[in-house]
Amino acid sequence: MNLPFPDVQVAGIRDWGEAELLIDCGVKFLGFPLRLPVHKEDISEEDARDVISRLPAGVFGVLITYLDSAESIIELSDYLGVGHIQLHGPIDFAELVKLKNAKPRSFIIKSLVVRQTGTENLFAEAEKFETIVDAFITDTHDPTTGADGATGLTHDWEISKQLVNNSRKPVILAGGLDHSNVHAAIDFVRPSGVDSHTGVEDSSGFKDRDKVSAFVARSISAFGSAKVILPTKVQLSQIERAIDSRTINCGPRVGTITLDLRSVRFIEVSALVALVSFIEWRSSRALRTILLLPENKSVRDFMRLWGFHDAVKDCTGYPFSYFCTDEDIDKFFGENKVIKNFTYNNALSKVQGQLINDRFFSISTYPINRRYAGETITTVETERWKGPLIKEFLAMNLEGMQGAGLVSSRIVFEAMTNAIRHPGATLIIAASFCENKIDREKKRLTITFWDNGQSMIDTIGSALLAGRNVRSSGAERERNYVFDVRMNRVSGEQIFELATDIELSKDAERYVLFLACLFPGVSRDIERKSFIPSQEVINEEIEITEPGYGLTYLLNCAIDVFKGSVKFRTGNISAEISTAEDGRVSRYSARIEEHAGDWATFNGNLLTVELLIGGAL
Repeated sequence: MNLPFPDVQVAGIRDWGEAELLIDCGVKFLGFPLRLPVHKEDISEEDARDVISRLPAGVFGVLITYLDSAESIIELSDYLGVGHIQLHGPIDFAELVKLKNAKPRSFIIKSLVVRQTGTENLFAEAEKFETIVDAFITDTHDPTTGADGATGLTHDWEISKQLVNNSRKPVILAGGLDHSNVHAAIDFVRPSGVDSHTGVEDSSGFKDRDKVSAFVARSISAFGSAKVILPTKVQLSQIERAIDSRTINCGPRVGTITLDLRSVRFIEVSALVALVSFIEWRSSRALRTILLLPENKSVRDFMRLWGFHDAVKDCTGYPFSYFCTDEDIDKFFGENKVIKNFTYNNALSKVQGQLINDRFFSISTYPINRRYAGETITTVETERWKGPLIKEFLAMNLEGMQGAGLVSSRIVFEAMTNAIRHPGATLIIAASFCENKIDREKKRLTITFWDNGQSMIDTIGSALLAGRNVRSSGAERERNYVFDVRMNRVSGEQIFELATDIELSKDAERYVLFLACLFPGVSRDIERKSFIPSQEVINEEIEITEPGYGLTYLLNCAIDVFKGSVKFRTGNISAEISTAEDGRVSRYSARIEEHAGDWATFNGNLLTVELLIGGAL
């Protein structure tokens, strides 16, 4: 995000005196409606330009207009000197693309007009434009005047709530808001921002100081803040429990969340990546996250060596210092001048120590370019795992044939291509970790992948809802097998078997949709629009070159070959897949938990592969 998000905005500024009043009341986003088809402008373009030029640092002017051509919007926004552009009229998608390409650092807000009927069209419009705009703002249609916005009318908040829940871009709530209803509106709709125009004006049409102050104060109060204290040992489940204990929802807006890591003495690499995903989700909706860094130096060294600070910057666009206290920043970047002073590394082999010093295991962030994602991202990450040093390390420690080759072609390649295929994904993270404790009989190599795209569950579910075939014609019956499923629900644990040739339908439960992603031959990509077979696997002449076998062969490699496990966090599901217990007819054991807490819906898809390793570390 290149520009800050308008959390509390007031529109309809008439002159510099009114702008000063709003700034004094704490308003940082001032809207200037210009070139309107219905309402009369509150201010001329010349005067608006003068007011905007006088705004202090940290206060932003927002162009509000019904213009529908990229050229005219660019001309007016450049004249005014604004980066925030709020579009309230009908506009072609192609014109928006032109606008964004011409002004990539702009913050584009698209209105969604809420009417008494036609909500299906409203949701379709949001889905269409969410790939190009930075945010949406609701409008209320006045059937009497034909005006959209600045009507002083509220609309059905249930519709706005559905927009917030469905949209991958933040939604600003507008329409008849004032100091008397904004708190209730935020509580119910849970938007990422609010906007008022006529609701903070007096009878003469000028801004009322008392109304503006009350509107700002009640908005900030409704958005609120919270503090989450993480335990000494942090796994993904501990993060979720800590957040749930503070009744914080990953979906609704909480203005500021402080994540207190000061007592942390150990954090898993998958949990570190999950923290990045949490911060990225909140930052994409302009929600502030403050980090209180660990007091334990070895944990800080781990975060430094693994590039946590770089990953946060790469995923959010904000420098790491934005999320930390000044004291922590001085300590984080000031206490180690050379890598030999890091206290993290002990009891390491020469090879593993060199890999860590070279930052091989650290977090790698890949922005997805839709044109080249399959050709470049997978190649870069897969080729890293073919390097001579990692090959030597894997040969020393992995028990199984062709260890290095299988890890790169069956695990890394398939995990990356799986992430790329998720609709809406703009980022992929890859990270790994090798335990170095000498007192553990069984040690693990952990490889973690995260993308911020649509959940695997929803990807398959959407295809079934659309009536599409999700099972490859090459999925012969003899390739099917049975999962030994253990479900953790509020009602207690359930244990049952699930065959992979089960009939899949749009009414299937979410855990079935999740497991279906792992079934042989099941894929939403049957038409091969984004199918990318690994060259090594093509050379082996095995069936993974058919759609729907990537995750199946990933499981086969991690579990059957290397006796490890694969963990998933996606949608409302946590799952661990491992080999079935001795004596069971099942091939794999699937331990699944359905989340019903406040952070039930995970941001994207997190896949963690754990491989048992041997040999001398």
